[in-house]
Amino acid sequence: MNELETLRQELAELRHEVRALRRTRWITPGALGVTLVAMVALGVAAPKQDGQTPPADHRPLQRAQDLVCKSIKIVDDNDHPRVQLGSDKDGGLIVIYGSDNKERFYAAVEHNAGFTDWFDAEGKRRATVFIGDQGGELRLNDRFDHPGVSLRQGEKGGSLKLTGADGSDRVALGGDNGGFLDLFDAFGSMRASMYVNAENSAQFKLLSPDKVARLLLSGDAPGGKVTAYDADGKTKATFPPVVSP
Repeated sequence: MNELETLRQELAELRHEVRALRRTRWITPGALGVTLVAMVALGVAAPKQDGQTPPADHRPLQRAQDLVCKSIKIVDDNDHPRVQLGSDKDGGLIVIYGSDNKERFYAAVEHNAGFTDWFDAEGKRRATVFIGDQGGELRLNDRFDHPGVSLRQGEKGGSLKLTGADGSDRVALGGDNGGFLDLFDAFGSMRASMYVNAENSAQFKLLSPDKVARLLLSGDAPGGKVTAYDADGKTKATFPPVVSP
């Protein structure tokens, strides 16, 4: 016999004794109070079964109830935090810890934008997903928390940026206007760029280390064109040659 059946049997016996006392007028306020407490206890302990048959493993068929609190912390056997739910001035947050007590996952709201941070075994942030009013961004970092890959989606389209170990740009790819692809040297200076300009002309540009254009290839409806520039950025030669009238 389980605890619930035992409680029901004891309550039935108590009701029988109360009725017997009532017939002999020996009932007292204390006995009545004990009966009421027992009935309340039975009502709280008894699962709300809604006419369902209890399963064979005696699991209670109880309706889920609301839990209202300011924070929840889940700990392991050594009282170390493993999951923490809470809130701050911007909104709710959740933190998940590893067995070494270091953060592995953090999700929160900041300035009306949601984000998540992902950490490695050393506790270094290695990835961030950020969703704001202007779009979203996925950022992958090295072990020094320097962004190596940034994938963005904004109002003008998507973009991808790759950076070196020193944090300077190496490759930039975007979709605004007609799209572009920029290549950078080890010092972060753009040395080559392929793009479609505002006149819908496809162009490929080579630049010197001082960021001055040296060669430009363009293609439009009339035909292709190659332009070479001198050290001052002035036109040095073109192909096909410009024919003077």
